[in-house]
Amino acid sequence: MLDVISYVEAEKAELKESVAEAVQIAGKRPRLCIITDNQNFDANQSYIKSKMKFAEEVGIGCDVVHVDDVESLSVRFWNYNGVIIQFPFLDYSFDEFRELVSGIVPPSLDVDGLGENALFDACTPLGIKLYIEHLRQTGVINKENVTVNIIGYGGLVGEPLAKMLMKRKDYTVCVTRSTTDSWVSDNFQASADVIVCATPKHDLIKYPNLYKVYIDCGCNLVNGKLLGNVSREAYCEEGLITPVPNGVGKLTVLSLYKNVFANFLMRNLNV
Repeated sequence: MLDVISYVEAEKAELKESVAEAVQIAGKRPRLCIITDNQNFDANQSYIKSKMKFAEEVGIGCDVVHVDDVESLSVRFWNYNGVIIQFPFLDYSFDEFRELVSGIVPPSLDVDGLGENALFDACTPLGIKLYIEHLRQTGVINKENVTVNIIGYGGLVGEPLAKMLMKRKDYTVCVTRSTTDSWVSDNFQASADVIVCATPKHDLIKYPNLYKVYIDCGCNLVNGKLLGNVSREAYCEEGLITPVPNGVGKLTVLSLYKNVFANFLMRNLNV
């Protein structure tokens, strides 16, 4: 299995050191505001706790604002270096949610990268891209041009990740969906060096190839267990798979705070 935790811990230590140095110069520390609604708070609680814990560990301030409806939202955004609205939010579909973010969160503070004009890359795709780069640098992926098969083209992961990677000349990107004919998807997977699974189906990949990298973005609660797109039965020491849990979710939170810190540097130290 791929050791995502060790990578994140090393990146976290570097971020903590950089934050401490910047705070000493600026005389204040970066701050993030997380907006959540009371209706979905129980569903979001574990995600919010993980973000608050990470913030504390790297020395970034984090405030959580609870609202009953959009009309009751009154946050002084200028106090923060990033503002996110935790999804799910009220009864909004994901497309409606993105419109809400675009209308409420200023693009310069949209560190989640979900609004239409956000100045920052979306956190989950960014985390995945940076981790693939880490695997290239450490020799786990040893290709001059890396072929990536993205399964799923949703607005949260598949679509932004595909666009992000296609800007690079050293990536070849192919997109399939969970509904793609099996002979087509099998051929794409056979040709790929990295397979990013980003669909709502658990056990989509039952027999992963030991020589390919699988980035599992699945998040499905089944019989009280959090399962990804790669079958849990396929997990083994030799497998190049990001585990669920303790995989892509940690990459997402790391990228979120990298965006917050980058914004802090731009606003306070002109870096």
